[in-house]
Amino acid sequence: STGKEIFMTSVAKSPSKAKLAYLKIKKMLLNSEITTETFVSEEMLSKYLGLSRTPVREAVKLLLHEGYFRQGPSGGLLVHKASLRECRELYDLRIAMEEYVMTGISMPLSEKNGKLLQSLLEKQKTAVNTSDTAQFLLLDIKFHTLLFEIYGNAILSGMYQELRNKFIAVGLVVFNEVYTIGTAYAEHCDIVEALKSGSNDNAALSIRKHIMHAQQQLFSVGTLR
Repeated sequence: STGKEIFMTSVAKSPSKAKLAYLKIKKMLLNSEITTETFVSEEMLSKYLGLSRTPVREAVKLLLHEGYFRQGPSGGLLVHKASLRECRELYDLRIAMEEYVMTGISMPLSEKNGKLLQSLLEKQKTAVNTSDTAQFLLLDIKFHTLLFEIYGNAILSGMYQELRNKFIAVGLVVFNEVYTIGTAYAEHCDIVEALKSGSNDNAALSIRKHIMHAQQQLFSVGTLR
């Protein structure tokens, strides 16, 4: 059986508890309450969440299948740490998905979508001015996810959201003294301007430059070992 099948079976047996355990553990991963330096076990998670071992075990099976966890020593769990090759492949996938979406967005950009993008840019600017990296990261994901929503493919949007979740969980966050949130914000502004100009080609080029810039910084600052 696949991880998804295992999880759906568990949900059928315990509709709320298995799903609750999955969502809570995943939130802990995305909030860095569990990191690549953390060793946990099903027993520890069960006690922390106040849930029995069965729903926790089924949730962990799915998170292992999705690549968030890997088996550690003595039956424990470690957050999966992406290899250099995997990081490159994740970024390749991101470039392919986002560039494809930008070439397919209907032009001219609607007034509604233009206002939605502008609103996110204004919130990002506030986060930059207050040096709130954590808030900017959330807004960064919302910005890119909105581009998929504007394109109008719900399946691609879901896949992209999961991909960005994976980035956070394995520590692929590139903001530092070189690639700042201000840099990312400026590049987001360029992307929006390209969309407002009505050029899919310019929009695709802008998003490619943006993602490749972040990728280059990740690999150049020695974050990956």
